[in-house]
Amino acid sequence: MGTMPMIFTSPIGFENIIFGKIIGNTFWGVFSFGLNMLTVKIFFNISIVFSSFSYFILITILMIISMIAVGFMMAGLFTLSRKISLLMNVIDYTIIMLTGMIFPISIFPKFVQYISYLLSPTWAMKGYKLAVQGGSSEQFLKISLILVFITIIYFIISFVSFRKIKKLCVIKGTLEVF
Repeated sequence: MGTMPMIFTSPIGFENIIFGKIIGNTFWGVFSFGLNMLTVKIFFNISIVFSSFSYFILITILMIISMIAVGFMMAGLFTLSRKISLLMNVIDYTIIMLTGMIFPISIFPKFVQYISYLLSPTWAMKGYKLAVQGGSSEQFLKISLILVFITIIYFIISFVSFRKIKKLCVIKGTLEVF
């Protein structure tokens, strides 16, 4: 017997435990992000110059909130299986490639670009580009609003999936059999 039944039936609630884990991982991610920027400055002596540091801070905050939503979405889908690590790695690298973190999404066929625009990191990368290279307030507002909209959709999907999982587990009594 694993820990899933105990977590699922705890008085604090399954969602709150998952939220705590997501927040902890988010702090590690933010720390890693800052450490990478510091490493670039110290070891390569490259100054990181922002056209608008306030845009950078705002897009980082929006991205953190969006990644929390993504974490909830994935937790709702993946916490019920013990054999999910391979699929998580595939999804992780696919998202990194599709969002413009490694190379521009413009090199993909149009249908793949449309899929990229459904992912919040794509819009965050556009926001970071504006923060570093500069852009108008209207461009930044558009990107920020799209990022907020996608994040809200992610939270709605998360909420619905958690409710469905709870209902399915209570009806079938198959918490660790998925």
